[in-house]
Amino acid sequence: MTTIRKLHDQWAARCLPKDAAPIQRQEMERAFYSGAFSYFNLTMVETATYSDAKAEQHMAALQKELEDYFRLMGTIPGPEGTQRQ
Repeated sequence: MTTIRKLHDQWAARCLPKDAAPIQRQEMERAFYSGAFSYFNLTMVETATYSDAKAEQHMAALQKELEDYFRLMGTIPGPEGTQRQ
Protein backbone atom coordinates (compact mmCIF):
# COMPACT_ATOMS: atom_id res chain seq x y z
CA MET A 1 0.00 0.00 0.00
CA THR A 2 1.26 3.45 -0.87
CA THR A 3 1.21 5.79 2.11
CA ILE A 4 1.49 9.56 2.33
CA ARG A 5 4.79 9.02 4.18
CA LYS A 6 6.14 6.96 1.29
CA LEU A 7 5.06 9.56 -1.27
CA HIS A 8 6.62 12.31 0.83
CA ASP A 9 9.91 10.45 1.22
CA GLN A 10 10.08 9.77 -2.53
CA TRP A 11 9.34 13.41 -3.28
CA ALA A 12 11.89 14.64 -0.72
CA ALA A 13 14.61 12.38 -2.14
CA ARG A 14 14.00 13.82 -5.63
CA CYS A 15 13.38 17.45 -4.77
CA LEU A 16 15.09 18.55 -1.57
CA PRO A 17 18.79 19.42 -1.66
CA LYS A 18 20.91 16.87 0.19
CA ASP A 19 22.25 19.68 2.39
CA ALA A 20 18.83 21.20 3.18
CA ALA A 21 18.63 22.55 6.71
CA PRO A 22 16.46 20.60 9.15
CA ILE A 23 13.99 23.50 9.36
CA GLN A 24 13.62 23.48 5.55
CA ARG A 25 12.94 19.74 5.62
CA GLN A 26 10.39 20.19 8.41
CA GLU A 27 8.57 23.04 6.65
CA MET A 28 8.49 21.17 3.34
CA GLU A 29 7.10 18.10 5.11
CA ARG A 30 4.39 20.28 6.68
CA ALA A 31 3.52 21.73 3.28
CA PHE A 32 3.39 18.26 1.71
CA TYR A 33 1.12 16.85 4.41
CA SER A 34 -1.05 19.98 4.35
CA GLY A 35 -1.54 19.51 0.62
CA ALA A 36 -2.39 15.84 1.10
CA PHE A 37 -4.88 16.70 3.85
CA SER A 38 -6.52 19.39 1.74
CA TYR A 39 -6.85 17.07 -1.24
CA PHE A 40 -8.27 14.31 0.97
CA ASN A 41 -10.90 16.72 2.27
CA LEU A 42 -11.76 17.87 -1.25
CA THR A 43 -12.13 14.35 -2.60
CA MET A 44 -13.51 12.39 0.35
CA VAL A 45 -15.23 14.71 2.80
CA GLU A 46 -16.63 17.42 0.55
CA THR A 47 -17.85 15.04 -2.15
CA ALA A 48 -19.46 12.57 0.30
CA THR A 49 -22.84 14.23 -0.12
CA TYR A 50 -22.57 14.72 -3.90
CA SER A 51 -24.38 12.65 -6.47
CA ASP A 52 -22.12 10.49 -8.64
CA ALA A 53 -22.45 12.96 -11.53
CA LYS A 54 -21.59 15.97 -9.35
CA ALA A 55 -18.66 14.13 -7.74
CA GLU A 56 -17.35 13.24 -11.21
CA GLN A 57 -17.59 16.89 -12.29
CA HIS A 58 -15.81 17.98 -9.12
CA MET A 59 -12.97 15.50 -9.68
CA ALA A 60 -12.62 16.59 -13.32
CA ALA A 61 -12.39 20.23 -12.21
CA LEU A 62 -9.70 19.37 -9.65
CA GLN A 63 -7.74 17.44 -12.26
CA LYS A 64 -7.93 20.37 -14.67
CA GLU A 65 -6.78 22.78 -11.96
CA LEU A 66 -3.75 20.59 -11.20
CA GLU A 67 -2.91 20.17 -14.89
CA ASP A 68 -3.20 23.94 -15.44
CA TYR A 69 -0.88 24.58 -12.49
CA PHE A 70 1.79 22.16 -13.68
CA ARG A 71 1.54 23.51 -17.22
CA LEU A 72 2.03 27.04 -15.87
CA MET A 73 5.07 25.87 -13.88
CA GLY A 74 6.48 24.17 -16.98
CA THR A 75 6.50 20.75 -15.34
CA ILE A 76 4.89 17.40 -15.97
CA PRO A 77 4.06 15.26 -12.89
CA GLY A 78 4.30 11.52 -13.26
CA PRO A 79 5.27 8.28 -11.55
CA GLU A 80 8.97 9.05 -11.89
CA GLY A 81 8.55 12.47 -10.32
CA THR A 82 7.99 15.90 -11.77
CA GLN A 83 9.84 16.53 -15.01
CA ARG A 84 10.60 19.86 -16.66
CA GLN A 85 8.94 20.37 -20.03
